[in-house]
Amino acid sequence: MKAVIYFSLSKKKRSKEIAKTIEGDLFELLPATHIPRFFLTRLIILGFATMRNKKVDFDAPKIDFDKYEEVVVVFPIWAGRMAQYMRCYLESVPFKNKKVTIIATSDSGRKGYILNLTEIVEESNEVLDIVMYKKNQLTM
Repeated sequence: MKAVIYFSLSKKKRSKEIAKTIEGDLFELLPATHIPRFFLTRLIILGFATMRNKKVDFDAPKIDFDKYEEVVVVFPIWAGRMAQYMRCYLESVPFKNKKVTIIATSDSGRKGYILNLTEIVEESNEVLDIVMYKKNQLTM
């Protein structure tokens, strides 16, 4: 059984749409604080938090990881890195001895973006696959 955890803030909700196509229990990671609606303000605030690895507050979904063999995480790439909300979530909510699939979305889809994604997954987990979606195209 799979736990599918996604984070998506964009208008198109690409990460959410991808997560909904995966068979398993769906969990949404949400910001705990207000996020500005104005795109440029959002870009500056969230891009800065991501680039500087700043702590962000989130509302974590309640997941009993003992029920799941596999965990799938779906999130956007911001400023060339894993969205800070997903990074902070994975750092604070430990799950161990699971099979993990990492799915990232990006408008640019540079290959280097996905190289640092496995570092955040706890060592006891087995990364099954890393997938990058670029503007609705599978690139890896």
